Amino acid sequence: YDAAGGMKTLGFEDARRVVAESVDAQGTATLEQAMLTFIMPGPDNDKLKAAEGVLTEGFKHPEAVVSLLSLMCENANPLMRQLAGTFLRKVLLAHWESIDRQKPKPGAPGDLASAIRGILMGLIKTEPHMLSRRVVAGAIA
Repeated sequence: YDAAGGMKTLGFEDARRVVAESVDAQGTATLEQAMLTFIMPGPDNDKLKAAEGVLTEGFKHPEAVVSLLSLMCENANPLMRQLAGTFLRKVLLAHWESIDRQKPKPGAPGDLASAIRGILMGLIKTEPHMLSRRVVAGAIA
């Protein structure tokens, strides 16, 4: 919270820097690959079940929030950004308390919770794909 008692929100670029320092590249790539299974045409049931298992396991960890935010900010595919936002809402609900309790890393402009708020507010303004903006709004709500 800031000096006035309100929730602190970082600016978009500072927030992206905090999240980039926290991202697990391998975990993000694993989630991205599993999510691609759902947006590619014609996947078979075995691949869908395997991808669902990967996502279910990955979403048990708070680090999934950072991975999904990274996908929302950096992925060129609007369907991937939309799907990441849809999953983000669920994962944020599950892990927000543990994220909100984390202290900022030394030298970081703010804590992870403030960075998440900053990124989501920035994505509302900058996301060109309307459906992706809607899922960002849903994650904020």
